[in-house]
Amino acid sequence: MPFCSKCGNQHQDEAQFCPKCGNAIITNNGNAIAQNSRNTTAESEAKLSDKWVWTLACVPIFGMILEYIVLNVVGFHSEWTGIFIFITLNIIFVSLDISELENKGFHPDGWLWLGLLLVPVYLFIRANKTNKKFGYAITWCVLFMLSLLAE
Repeated sequence: MPFCSKCGNQHQDEAQFCPKCGNAIITNNGNAIAQNSRNTTAESEAKLSDKWVWTLACVPIFGMILEYIVLNVVGFHSEWTGIFIFITLNIIFVSLDISELENKGFHPDGWLWLGLLLVPVYLFIRANKTNKKFGYAITWCVLFMLSLLAE
């Protein structure tokens, strides 16, 4: 009895799909008897939530709002307040996004540090690696420019 090329499970000679993983069984000449209906990469992309990356894209506005609250409502005045809030929010939402990516089978090891230092670069690379559009990266850049103009 042959074995599945994907999971190693043993299956019947006449089987078209592996009973364990659903992989298409390959014939002796190398052609698949039937196409596998499951594409794991496409499934991961479909299930990947963009909630944290979109929240990260809005950090420039959230930072401005929190800075206003800290400076005017709480009354704490420091020239570093805005920068501290901005960096803290970026770290929080990049960490949550990376956790989401890892849970869905993506491995952002090589570009992980970009999220902590160069957020727009991280967002563009994330969109490219996950086959998404660049909307959240462009949003971050536009909101960042607006936040600079607002100050």
